[in-house]
Amino acid sequence: MVNRLVSVLIPSRGRPAELRRTIQAVLDSALDRQRVEITVRVDGDDGASLAAARGARPDGSVFIVVGPRGRGKPDTHLYYNRLAEVTAAPWILVWEDDAGAPPRAWDELLASASRSLLLLHLGPGMRHPAVRREVFTRLRGLSPDPEVGAWLDQAVRAMGRPS
Repeated sequence: MVNRLVSVLIPSRGRPAELRRTIQAVLDSALDRQRVEITVRVDGDDGASLAAARGARPDGSVFIVVGPRGRGKPDTHLYYNRLAEVTAAPWILVWEDDAGAPPRAWDELLASASRSLLLLHLGPGMRHPAVRREVFTRLRGLSPDPEVGAWLDQAVRAMGRPS
């Protein structure tokens, strides 16, 4: 069994090509792919996204959670919370199926981080939170709000820890 450093959470619906590209980009930009597991959430009636997730990495680094059809964006936090519940890595990275690649060697940033929350910046208005599992446990979830990144940033600051 491989001990992973980070679980990358990606909910997806109806964007199989984007999902496949994003999974590959996340893995390609990691310094050490063995540190990374990707956990994807797809709706049970979305066969194309399910096939894309299954075909993205046959080496066991991609895990799939199939759920009932949701409401999309209003349920984003529910998808991320469920994905985080079924993972075990010390870090949780909130990602999107069309976000593309994180910065090169992003996994090394997490491996050497002393903070509880890091925000990976991809450009103006595009930031993705990475949070230590202990924060997820203490908060009893990633977010009660669809704006997961903003909520996590506020929660970690309220806990008295720099983000």
